[in-house]
Amino acid sequence: MMGQKREGFTPSILRCSTLIILCLLALTTPEVEASGGEFWSKDRQAHAGISAALSAAGYVTSRHLGLSPWDSLITSFSTVVFIGAAKEVFDKDMELEDLGADAIGAISGPFILWTFDWD
Repeated sequence: MMGQKREGFTPSILRCSTLIILCLLALTTPEVEASGGEFWSKDRQAHAGISAALSAAGYVTSRHLGLSPWDSLITSFSTVVFIGAAKEVFDKDMELEDLGADAIGAISGPFILWTFDWD
């Protein structure tokens, strides 16, 4: 797998990024905020969105480095959760809900890509 060009992976990335953007837009609708969903505040949406983007990028990088889909998923998830936890430790007001939003984003980004990775 090392050194081989991965044909056909780019269209999957484009489909997945479109899906991620649509999901994030769905989270920001007025209906979600009006329903009293306090967990999905603007800050937590940002945590989940940034974590999803970072972990999706980590997944793609890991796959291009030759890791298996499962190893790439675990590597990208754990790296982004570690970064999110480190950020929360250094914040003045640490919130566990922010870590939860980080974890949701960190698993959703590479998981969506993983579903389209047919190797």
